Amino acid sequence: MGSPTGGSISDSMQQERAQGEGTLSRGSVRAAEAALEVAREAQAQWAERTLEQRCAILLACRDALMDQVEAVVEAVVAGTGKPRFEALLHEVLILADTVGYYAKTAPRILAPEVIEMHLLRYRRSYLHYSPRGVVAVITPWNLPLIGPYGVAVPALLAGNAVVLKPSEFTSEIVEHVRAIFIQAGLPAEVLQIVRGGPEQGRALIESRPDFVSFTGTTRSGREVAVACGSRLLPHSLHLSGNGAAIVMRDADIDRTVNAITFGAFAHSGQLCMRVQRVYVVDEIRDEFVQKLVDNIKALRAGDAEAHDTDLGRLTRLEDLLPLAGIVEDAVDHGATLVLGGSAREEGEPGFAPTLLTGCTGAMKIVREEVLGPILGIQSISSAEDALQQINDSEAGLIGYVFTKDRLAGRRLAERMRCGTVMVNDVLSAFATPEVPFGGLRASGMGHRHGDLGLRAMCELRHVSYDRVAMTRDVIWFPYTKRGYEAVSKAARILFRSGSPMKKLLDLF
Repeated sequence: MGSPTGGSISDSMQQERAQGEGTLSRGSVRAAEAALEVAREAQAQWAERTLEQRCAILLACRDALMDQVEAVVEAVVAGTGKPRFEALLHEVLILADTVGYYAKTAPRILAPEVIEMHLLRYRRSYLHYSPRGVVAVITPWNLPLIGPYGVAVPALLAGNAVVLKPSEFTSEIVEHVRAIFIQAGLPAEVLQIVRGGPEQGRALIESRPDFVSFTGTTRSGREVAVACGSRLLPHSLHLSGNGAAIVMRDADIDRTVNAITFGAFAHSGQLCMRVQRVYVVDEIRDEFVQKLVDNIKALRAGDAEAHDTDLGRLTRLEDLLPLAGIVEDAVDHGATLVLGGSAREEGEPGFAPTLLTGCTGAMKIVREEVLGPILGIQSISSAEDALQQINDSEAGLIGYVFTKDRLAGRRLAERMRCGTVMVNDVLSAFATPEVPFGGLRASGMGHRHGDLGLRAMCELRHVSYDRVAMTRDVIWFPYTKRGYEAVSKAARILFRSGSPMKKLLDLF
C-alpha cells in the first residue's frame, strides 16, 4: 500500500534522512504530544459507553456522510484527481459500507470467547477484547478517505481514541470528513488530526500512542517497525504491493482483459493492490495482448469532474519523471513499448496508460512497486513458471489468477504467497469489509478489515475463574508423598494411549 516509486508515504520518513534532517523539531513533537494528550483524556470516557452506543454514533456519522456525499466526492476529486465515479465508488461508498458492516457485526466479533478446559474442569476461562487506548493511524495520499477512516472506524468502535496523520497532500479531505462526523455526534476529542509531512509522522510515533497502524512503502515501513520496536509499541504495517496476475490458457479472455484493464489503470494505477505484472501462457499471448491494447486505447482521459472520464490526473505531478524512468528501464532491458510511455497530452496532467511486453525479472516494473498507469506483460510456458517468480519476489500483498477451472484456480491461488489472491476478479477484496486484508513478507504484517481488523484494535485479555470452591488445590503446598503418588497415578491414566479400563488395570 505504498506510494509511488521515488515518492513518499506520509509521506515518507526517509525523505528527512535524505534532506539531512536528523532530529525532530520541537514544534512537531509538541503538536503530536498535544493531540495524543487530548485523545487520551477523552478515550476513557468514550470507552465507558456501551458498544451499542458507539455503534449508533458511527451509524449517525455514516448517515451524515451520505447526506453530504456530493461535497465529499468533490473534495476527493479536487484533492487527488480521481475520476468522479472512482471517488464515489472507491472511497465514499466503501467507507459507508465499512461503517455499516462493523456496526452490525462488532457485538459478535468483540463478544467474550469461552475456552473449554480439557483438564482443569473445576476452572473456567474466557477471552475478552479491551480497547488499546489511543491508536495512531499514518496513511498516504492515494486512498485519502478509506485509507485513514477504514482503520479509524473499527478503532473507534472498539472504544479507542484515534489520532490521524494523513498525507500533507490530502489532509483537507480527512479534515472535511472529520467535521461531518463531529457534527453527527462523534466527540471531537476522540478523533484528532496531526497535519504535516514525515516529521510529524515520526513525532507521533515517538509520542508513544498505544498502537500504530502505518500504511506506506516497504522502506518506510522498516523504519516504522524499528521505531515501534524500540518502544515496544504494537503496530501493523500495510506496505508496498506488486500485484501479479497469472492468465491460464483456458481463461475467459474477454473477462480477463476487462478485469486487468480495470485492475491496472483504476486511479491511474495509483493503488497498492493494482495489477502491475501479468504472466500469460504462450498459447494465448497474442490474442490477449491485442484485446488488451484495444481496451487500453478505449480509455478516456479528461476532466476528473466529468462523469464519463476513466483516467483523471496524477495526484502528484512530480511522479511523472519517475514513471518515465520505469519505462526507460524496461526498454533498456529488452521490453517492447506497445502503448504510452510518457506524459499524456490530452486531459488533465498525467501519464499515458502504458503497456510493456517482453518483461523479465530484471526490470523495475516486475521487481518494484510502481504506482502509476504502467502494465508489464511476460510470456510463460506454464503456471508453475509464473508461480515460482511470484513466490520468489519480496512483495506478497495480492495476486490474481484467471481460469475457467475454478478448482484449479483455487489450488493455484492457495500456493501463491500473497495475503490475498483473487480468482477471476480484481481489487474488490480490499473493498469487502468482512474479509481481512494484509500483506506477507515485505508487503507488511497485520490486517485491516474483517474480524481480524477489528480485533487488532483491541488488547486480547484472558480471565480464569473458579467453578468449584476449594480450600486448597491438589498442586499447592504442602507437597506430600501421598499427593505425589496420586498425581503420578492420574498422569498415567491421562497421558497414556489405550482404553480407560486397560490404563486403570495397568496401575495395579
